[in-house]
Amino acid sequence: TQGMAMNMNSTKTSQKTTIGRNQLVQVAEKRIAPLLSMDGGNLEVVRFSKKDGTVYIRLGGAYRGSACRETVQKYVVEPVIKAHFPQVLGVELID
Repeated sequence: TQGMAMNMNSTKTSQKTTIGRNQLVQVAEKRIAPLLSMDGGNLEVVRFSKKDGTVYIRLGGAYRGSACRETVQKYVVEPVIKAHFPQVLGVELID
C-alpha cells in the first residue's frame, strides 16, 4: 500500500477543480475497485454534495451488510478520494 500512496499523491487535482460524478467514478474504478474486488466487494459512487463537500457511496458484493463496511469506507475509500479531490470533506455510506 505504500506504493499506492505515492501514486495517489502524484495525481492530486487542484482545489479549484470542480468535481463531477464522472471524475469520482473514474477514480473509484481505477484506484479503489481493484482493492475491493480482492475481497469480493464493489463500490458505487452515488453522488457528490457540493454544499457540504460529501461524497455518498454504496458498498456492495462481499461488503453488503458486512460489519467491516465502515472500516473499508474510512480507511480505504475515503483516503483515496480525498487524495485525488482535496475539496472533498468526507465520504458517507448509504444503503
